[in-house]
Amino acid sequence: MSLVDKVLRSVKSDVVRTFVSDKEADRRYELCFGNKEFYPCDSLNKKNGKCRECGCPMDKKVNYDTIATRKVRCPLNKW
Repeated sequence: MSLVDKVLRSVKSDVVRTFVSDKEADRRYELCFGNKEFYPCDSLNKKNGKCRECGCPMDKKVNYDTIATRKVRCPLNKW
């Protein structure tokens, strides 16, 4: 991890995090957790709500567009 990454991770500010719209966050949430039309993602650990592929807490990750200048995306390219 670079020094820049370490500094940016230590900053608890919206300056280094950007967010998607509520509509997009809802769409992502449904792709991960499922809805009336389809089942939850097979990679979702239903006990702790984390993705088995990347280890991220999905209830939070679905809201982010970027974190520390890195684009946030699904490791399975679902969003």
